[in-house]
Amino acid sequence: MVSSNTNLQNQFINQELLRNTTEGMRANIYPSLLLNLGVTGSLDKLNAKFRPTENGTPVKSTVGYVNDDSAFPVVQTSFAPEYKTQSGYSYGTYGNLSLRWTIFQGGQVKRSIENARVQEKVGQLNTDQLKLSLENDLTTNYDNYNLRQQLVSIAETKVSAAELNMTLASERYKNGALSAIDLRIVQENYRNAALENFLAIYSCVDARVALMRLTGGLIDKSQIGK
Repeated sequence: MVSSNTNLQNQFINQELLRNTTEGMRANIYPSLLLNLGVTGSLDKLNAKFRPTENGTPVKSTVGYVNDDSAFPVVQTSFAPEYKTQSGYSYGTYGNLSLRWTIFQGGQVKRSIENARVQEKVGQLNTDQLKLSLENDLTTNYDNYNLRQQLVSIAETKVSAAELNMTLASERYKNGALSAIDLRIVQENYRNAALENFLAIYSCVDARVALMRLTGGLIDKSQIGK
């Protein structure tokens, strides 16, 4: 019953959740160490006017010579700027390590722990009460089932006796030693005995189903059927 009853198993799960809640509240009184790691990156693009360049150097051109002397050329490096897009990339990583310890919080942590403990004790009392109630029901239904099995045996014996009595009465009626009214009474007794037998069997089956319900047998059988 303890391992198969669904109500009791649900109560055990609820009790475990309450215990975990208490432990979670108690964890607030201890220091915590936090570690954060991350990576950042960015892509920047600039669209503007730039001087024309070749291999990263400004473009130069000769526009004339000093006194027409080829040894002294006049070089010009300023031209009309042109639109270009310059791209830039940047990446970085970071890591943060922090230690937190709550020294005082107005007694809120202590009250939360006490409330969680009270809820855990209440849940344990409910679990124990349900377990005792189920054990009591199991004992009562088991005794009732055994009693009804005995009643079935008694009813079957009564049916056998009534059937034998009806057979003898039928023979006596054929021989004229018994009136039709007396035979009818014997037959009525047999019918009542058979009805009592069926009622006793039904009561025994009902008690057995109650035992199966308490021990989780109905759910097991339904799962097997699937």
